[in-house]
Amino acid sequence: MYCIDASVIVNSFFPKESNYQFSSKLIKTIRISQTAVYLPEIILPEISSAIARGTNDSELAIEFVEQILAIPTFNFIPVERDISFLAAEIASKYRLWPGEDNHE
Repeated sequence: MYCIDASVIVNSFFPKESNYQFSSKLIKTIRISQTAVYLPEIILPEISSAIARGTNDSELAIEFVEQILAIPTFNFIPVERDISFLAAEIASKYRLWPGEDNHE
């Protein structure tokens, strides 16, 4: 089971990005292995805006989001206010930064 940050998915779209090979390989491996991935729904506008900014093509951005939505093992979770606030409390307590690797 995975939870993937929007930046990894966006990175898998742009071949010139420094970690493109890793990101695209991860997405491909997830598809092949049919590994469950849990993503907050808020990831969709994050992905579409990043793709649209990077390509100057809103339609292409939406097409990519539709491809992501079509991956059968990607499970999109609605983010309710209580969950968002709990996440804010955890981030505050542990001083988390977006994209920071907090594995020990």
